[in-house]
Amino acid sequence: MQGEFSHVPVLLRECIEGLAIRPDGIYVDGTLGRAGHSLEIARRLTTGRLICIDQDEAAIEAAKIRLAEYMDRITLVRSNFSAVGEILRELGIAGADGMLFDLGCLPAVGRRGAGLFLYARRPAGYADGSPCGADGPRYC
Repeated sequence: MQGEFSHVPVLLRECIEGLAIRPDGIYVDGTLGRAGHSLEIARRLTTGRLICIDQDEAAIEAAKIRLAEYMDRITLVRSNFSAVGEILRELGIAGADGMLFDLGCLPAVGRRGAGLFLYARRPAGYADGSPCGADGPRYC
């Protein structure tokens, strides 16, 4: 299982520096994935809160293990990041001190058939066949 968690997020240092994390702040990782960014954010929180969003149940389950040491300051939400406003309202949170959305095209938790794809000649969607509502040609 250790190899599963060897993922190093892209631009990790830059993202953490850009968030300028306060130990008591409220942060959102809208694309939890393998939890690399979330792990670094959680390490910097004391009384703060981290809301982690992912629509992939496998990512949520893997994050429970990877982030176990910090779960007292983390809320895991299975949803799409497009619902971030509604999610924060449901949690009674008026706003966040910082948000991170890693919009890369990496298969979720290393599974085949997971992840986002963008093609220039067809609508964007997820590798499992479900649409994501984006217009591939417009984004490419």
